[in-house]
This record gives sequence, C-alpha cells and structure tokens, in this order.
Amino acid sequence: MLKFKKLSSFQVLLGLFTLFMLQVSCKNDIDINADWKETIVIYGILEPGLNQQKIRVSKAFQNEKTSALVAATVSDSLFLDTVNVTLTNLNTGIKYNLIPQFNEPKEPGIFANDKNPIYVLDSAIHGYVIEPNVSYEIEVINPKTNSRAFSRTRSMAYAKLAAPVIANNSIFNIGQNFSFALNPGKNAYSYDGKMDITIKEWNTTTKDTTEQVIRWNYLTDFIVNQGSSAAITRIPRVSFLQLLSSVYKKNKDLHRRIERLDFVTFGGNQQLYDFISVNEPAIGIVQKQTEYSNIVNGYGLFASRTEQWFYNCVPHNGLIGVIRSDSETKDLNFEF
Repeated sequence: MLKFKKLSSFQVLLGLFTLFMLQVSCKNDIDINADWKETIVIYGILEPGLNQQKIRVSKAFQNEKTSALVAATVSDSLFLDTVNVTLTNLNTGIKYNLIPQFNEPKEPGIFANDKNPIYVLDSAIHGYVIEPNVSYEIEVINPKTNSRAFSRTRSMAYAKLAAPVIANNSIFNIGQNFSFALNPGKNAYSYDGKMDITIKEWNTTTKDTTEQVIRWNYLTDFIVNQGSSAAITRIPRVSFLQLLSSVYKKNKDLHRRIERLDFVTFGGNQQLYDFISVNEPAIGIVQKQTEYSNIVNGYGLFASRTEQWFYNCVPHNGLIGVIRSDSETKDLNFEF
C-alpha cells in the first residue's frame, strides 16, 4: 500500500508557484512599451519686461522598431507638425497666439537639429508685454490628435534691492561681511546674486594693457518668505578676496585696477526653484532622481522669473584699501 507524506502549506504554495513558472517560462517575448499615447512637452519661463516670451514645444517619443538613439536623430520624433500654442492672461481673459520661429540654431548632439521651432509671443506683433503679478495659462493643442496639455503660473513682480547696491548709490563697499538685502517681489521664492567685475591690468615694463571680466556667483538659492517685506543675508568678505587671489597671481610687473562692478539679481518662483532642485546632479549612492513636471496631460515646466541689473558701480576706496592690505590679495598690486 502506497503511503503519502502530508505536505505543509508552504510546500503546497511552493509547488504551485513552480508549476506556474514552468507554464510561463516558455514565453520570452515581453512587451515593455505601453500603448502609444502622444505626450506633449512644454518648457517656458515668463519674464516681465522682455519684448519676447519664448516657449519650447515638442513631444516625447517611443519606437519599438528602433533604438531611442536612432529615433532621436529624426526631427519628426521630436516636434509636432501641427500644433496651436496660446497664452492666456487669466486676469483679463485675453488669449494670445504664439508664432513658431526657426531662427535659433540648436546645438549639435544626440537629438536632431535640422530645425528648432520656438513659439514666440512678440510685443512687435501683439503690442503686449507680460505684466508682473498676473496669472497666465499656456495651452498646447494638436488638432490632428486632439491632444491637449496646459499649465498655469503667476508672473513675478520686481524686487526692491537695498544692498549690496542701492539704486541711487553706485558705490560698492564691504566690511567684514557684505549684505544682500531686498524687498522680495510678489510670488518670489528664491534669489541668486551675481557680480561682474571688470578689471584692467597693465604691465609696467612692456606697457601692455588687458581688460578682463570676472563673474562672481556670490549668492545661490536664497529662499525668501512668501509675503515678507524684507530679506537679508550676509556674505563673508573673504569670499570676494579669495576670488581675486584665485584668478590673479603675484607678479611685480603687473598692476591692476577695478574699473567697474555690475550686479544682476535673478528671482524665481517656487515652480522654477523646485524644477532646478529636483534636476541637480545626484551626489549620493542612489543616482535615481525624482521627475518634476507641472504640465497637465504632458511633461515639462511653466514658471516665472525676474532679472534685475545695476550697471557701472565703482569700488569704494575703503574696499581697495582692504584688497591692498589683506594677506589674500596684498601682493596682487591693485591700485586706487
């Protein structure tokens, strides 16, 4: 008489799983592509004060018959041949048609560059410039496929700068630290500060003269409180001195003078800040990054920023005195 051993619940489940795997293991064709669906890609940053607002519109692609690298070289894989792009001022309800232009060359690389359509809202055509602190909607429709993607953002207002330079004071000076202070513009989330330093250099022996512009990124991602009336941070003076000593070296025949300083402040709303933050290079062990998009039924970014310049500032004599006496820069022969 045959005797059967009673199996445990785990052994039964293991047997059923093995049987299932034997049944499906004969299939080695796996379809990794979902059903095709047109995905519109939009990238645009509104900036009040510009005569042109530029929006890039393209599409995502997949092709199961060829590699992505090959498909990327075909412009039809990237661009929509029939598409309507509009920008609506949600405060007034006025809608503007953006016109494609093809006069901006695209850099060579993996992707096709035989054409590069950029959709433009041109004040010369519309008699219109983006207003600060106004809500706008971008909408892209492909009439052939009825695909529609859209997004909204609120344009930023300008900040009122109080330091390191003031509108009616073009002299730049620093103590142990120098301040960056402003009244944030409406809808601002973060600010970057940059300084272009124009330096004249001459050789006392050969009399040769050169001029160089050094850009100092003295402030990055300075987050301000929404609705705050003032924001301030301090930058160590030594950072400015170390910048000069990293560019110039000791040479008794070379003398230098700071001719002027130009300041630019970039402001971004939270949508722009989030996009930049998410797309920063990963420095940890895990390299996978979260994707960011604020486009409904599509992919990309629609955000707002401002750009404000102060030109032709001059260094205070006290600043030159610091450069001539500090251990970081005293041998660089800067003159008043």
